[in-house]
Amino acid sequence: MGASDVSKPVVKPEDTESLAAVELVVDKLVYGGEGLGRLPDGRVVFVEGALPGETVTVTLDETVKRKRSGKLVSVLQPSALRVEPRCCHAAVCGGCHWQHLAYEAQLQWKHQIVAESLQRIGQFEAAVVKPPIGFDAEAGGAWRYRQTVRWAVHQLENGRFALAYHRQHEHEGLVAVSQCPVLPQPLETLIQAINDHGQAVLAMCGEVVARTVSTGTDTDIGTGTGTGTGADAGLCVVGFCAAPDRLEDVLRYTELSALYDTLKQAVPTLSGLQWVLPDGAVVSDDDNGDDSDDHSGDDNDKGQPTDFQPVAGTVDVEARFTTTDGTWTFPLGVGHFFQNHAAGAQALLDVVEAQLPPASGPKAESLLDLYAGVGFFTVPFARRFDRVVAVEGQGEALARLVDYAAGQGLINIMALNQSVESFVTLPAEPVTVTLLDPPRNGVKPAVLAWVAANTMSRIVYVSCNPTTLARDLRQLCEAGWQLAWVQPVDMFAQTYHIECVAMLTRRSDVTEDGDAQGKPSPAPA
Repeated sequence: MGASDVSKPVVKPEDTESLAAVELVVDKLVYGGEGLGRLPDGRVVFVEGALPGETVTVTLDETVKRKRSGKLVSVLQPSALRVEPRCCHAAVCGGCHWQHLAYEAQLQWKHQIVAESLQRIGQFEAAVVKPPIGFDAEAGGAWRYRQTVRWAVHQLENGRFALAYHRQHEHEGLVAVSQCPVLPQPLETLIQAINDHGQAVLAMCGEVVARTVSTGTDTDIGTGTGTGTGADAGLCVVGFCAAPDRLEDVLRYTELSALYDTLKQAVPTLSGLQWVLPDGAVVSDDDNGDDSDDHSGDDNDKGQPTDFQPVAGTVDVEARFTTTDGTWTFPLGVGHFFQNHAAGAQALLDVVEAQLPPASGPKAESLLDLYAGVGFFTVPFARRFDRVVAVEGQGEALARLVDYAAGQGLINIMALNQSVESFVTLPAEPVTVTLLDPPRNGVKPAVLAWVAANTMSRIVYVSCNPTTLARDLRQLCEAGWQLAWVQPVDMFAQTYHIECVAMLTRRSDVTEDGDAQGKPSPAPA
């Protein structure tokens, strides 16, 4: 084929446009964290790092799913709310989105984003959304609050390994980190300590996870001093997630106790280390070896699957919270899902508690807790009901719930280890109150239909995604329920993420908290 036969690429106008910087004014922030601006022809552009009211120059990237993004080149007229990020990695790390936005403004924009989601997707009135519950910008509220972390392991050009986060909008890209000011000080200190002393272990890991604990009222967790009421406040544990192709090496490695001693010198509140093995990994007697005490697999039957391998120290810590019923201490391992923000978790408990029968009054008939986890809502409120059903698909989390409930003398809880989707296919009695706390993608339509039909009094919905929350609330309201209000709680400062609690009552049983403002607006023609 001759050179003249080669087809030349067709350059579209928008491709040419993307080569040059364009100027635009940012109108607002959207869910996802970007600033939204418009080109002169009205087309919408989403710009990472731009703030409302700013005049910026951007280069236009490709359009993905009808969403055109622009790369920020310069800020010509900055917002008065723009602040200097505290982290040296803020410009490239995908963990924080709004470090350049003052905290009070973060709360205001989260309020607006939740309200717009409820309006646009759920067709509710904006007034149904209350102002967010925020926290002290310095005292463990907006900084040093994140109590769990999952680091990737990144191999550098010099061959060394380093803890890393994913880059902004680059699923495969990693950025090695040396600091992270949203982590409590013990966890941030561990970054450099593990990078310096854990090279042999990092070479066998796909990820590293860590957890520290505070109490709902402990504002000094950032320093690791543990001045709150929790006995374990400030303690932290680390889990090394073994790479599947290095499992044999992991099971024969004998230096983790020495690593624990070394890391504890850098972080005195380090409580323990453990291996986290891949799902389905099998540990046999031969794997454990005869001369090593570092593997807990010796107590397992030969050939039995195992998940968590304690290595050194104590690998469980306790998080403590209060309700009017008393104080509740949750034993947590490094891999268990739990709310990341101690004061925020306490606020969630307070908001949910206000919607349940009072502790001092007569018991209600029944509570159904779907996506129950380790029992964060199940256990503290169980005494207010004659019977409680907790449904959770993750077996170890449910085992924690069962053990903790038994230790509290709670005999009215039925804990079911199955998916919520399978639970609603079985015959069941109606329940007084249903509590939903689903993952980010929300609740399946069949589950919502079952909940709407089988709940008698109230539905309390806890969500970390306002878009799926709005979608699900609309289905519930179309099935005869009334949205009373939505209360945002800022569990994720420096990011666009926001937790919300929504309260619904049956339309024939609306209280003064659930007036007409919560009704969906008429659908557009």
